Amino acid sequence: MNKQIIKNLIQNLNPIIFEIGCADGIDTKEFLEIFGDGLKIYCFEPDTRNIEVFTKGGFRPIMPEFTSPINSKNVVFEPKAVGNVNGVVEFNQSSTIYSSSLKAPTENLFRTWSEISFNTILEVESVTLDRYVEQNKIELIDFIWADVQGAEDLLIEGGKNTFETKVKYFYTEYANVKYYNNSPTKEEILSLLGPNWVIYQDFGTDVLLKNTYLV
Repeated sequence: MNKQIIKNLIQNLNPIIFEIGCADGIDTKEFLEIFGDGLKIYCFEPDTRNIEVFTKGGFRPIMPEFTSPINSKNVVFEPKAVGNVNGVVEFNQSSTIYSSSLKAPTENLFRTWSEISFNTILEVESVTLDRYVEQNKIELIDFIWADVQGAEDLLIEGGKNTFETKVKYFYTEYANVKYYNNSPTKEEILSLLGPNWVIYQDFGTDVLLKNTYLV
């Protein structure tokens, strides 16, 4: 989704954005470029390879190109997962830097993307959205950009209170095929969020949701 559209949508000169599953920072840099100095963006990423590139710079294989580290006063970087547990959890690391997940992959994933493999399970720090928001005294989140590879239900379960009254917009992937164990469909994501949430725009494999309690 185009970041300029997001800026026009939320219309806040000093927005708070949560990027959950920020990978190597490719989207983070776009947010910083589009929103400017008024932005505060909280970035969460548990994959050790992406943490290295985000904080120290390195080779981004998908482009491919070398990327500089993200050093900005507008960024709060948290090297951890956001799920339904506060503490250490298992994280399934894939052969690519963009498909690792708190959920284990299914045969559907391997049939669709035969080039991807999962050979490593990491122990990573996890925090719930509710705990993090409470500890950091965050009153309102303008936009959540989530890329959690089938673990959307865990994110929502750990952020029930936050999603209900403190998040305006939520952008996430979805799939009706179970590529990861018990990964939620679009309809299941909406059900977990509750009656205040509606579809603002459906992009086919991504969806932008709006909290009618706040907007």
